[in-house]
Amino acid sequence: MPIIQDEDPDVDLLEVQDGVRIYIDLRGKDVELRWLVARADKHRLYVFDTKSNNVVKIVNLPDDVDPKSVSLEVRNGTVSVFMRRVN
Repeated sequence: MPIIQDEDPDVDLLEVQDGVRIYIDLRGKDVELRWLVARADKHRLYVFDTKSNNVVKIVNLPDDVDPKSVSLEVRNGTVSVFMRRVN
């Protein structure tokens, strides 16, 4: 499972067999985690705070992904996002 290095220390990006998994550490940030949503285009992931209407994080992706396959989970201040790769 290769890990892609990113300039942002709060982001870990892993390429898994069927897609891409991204972990974003938002502990200590001024964000209400329950209001977060994730959207993607083929090359980037966008994490939004819907309450404040702000973009929290933009992550460049190593592969083309299916924007409809985005799933987001929050646990202990860490956001986990999974997306399937486009063949």
